[in-house]
Amino acid sequence: MDEIRLDRLTKRFGDLVAVDHANLSIGQGEVMCLLGPSGCGKTTMLRMIAGLEWATSGDIWIGDKRVNDLPARDRNVAMTFQFYALYPSLSVEDNLAYPLHAENLSKDQIGERVAKVSEALDLKSILKRRPYQPVLARALLDRRGTCRSRRPCLQPRAAMHAWATSLVAH
Repeated sequence: MDEIRLDRLTKRFGDLVAVDHANLSIGQGEVMCLLGPSGCGKTTMLRMIAGLEWATSGDIWIGDKRVNDLPARDRNVAMTFQFYALYPSLSVEDNLAYPLHAENLSKDQIGERVAKVSEALDLKSILKRRPYQPVLARALLDRRGTCRSRRPCLQPRAAMHAWATSLVAH
């Protein structure tokens, strides 16, 4: 996972200032959470990092690259949403594997990556069931440089945290 740095990042919607001169540095491999009340700018900040909103002013850096003018598809950011789009007709295992087919991976490579993530997230017992919202697993399988999620994790398991941190660090 690359370092993310925000320098005096601002986003205005007309007269409303959603993010006001935010400075933030997230180190390579670091896991961090944005906490705050509804409407304080958390989601807007994440959307600007991902390229779904354009900053009014300030700079967004991912690694050593200023990404303000890059479209979302060129930012190397994986995203999850609170209600991830899963295919109800597919098993959990097939939902996890689905986006990996677009990477032209072999069946063995896909199986290996799904097995590794499902074991780390304790999903092995439900792989043959229909969707159980394996949101984090889908994002981790994407293997992009940066991962963000809007869904709060109130009680993350220490083992999953350590494993996820080591995964994104590589």
